[in-house]
Amino acid sequence: MESRLLFFTPKGPLCFVDYNSIMEGRTILNRIRQIAGSGRQGHEYQFTLFRKIKDRLVSIDEYFMPRFDLPSLEFFVETAFSKRS
Repeated sequence: MESRLLFFTPKGPLCFVDYNSIMEGRTILNRIRQIAGSGRQGHEYQFTLFRKIKDRLVSIDEYFMPRFDLPSLEFFVETAFSKRS
């Protein structure tokens, strides 16, 4: 695991997916940005990409959404299951 993408709700972290490379995690986060769109304001929901450095996780990118976006979350969860097949 080289990177971790974590999904936050207004009540705190909900779930995460680990990826084998930083590039893989960044690609997933960029795809989520495309699905959810841009130009919206607010910080209710958040995806944060972390990089593993030794024994720590360091935040390297984030994307905020003002509301729950089901297509983005479905894509995020599908990446977790596609890694297991």
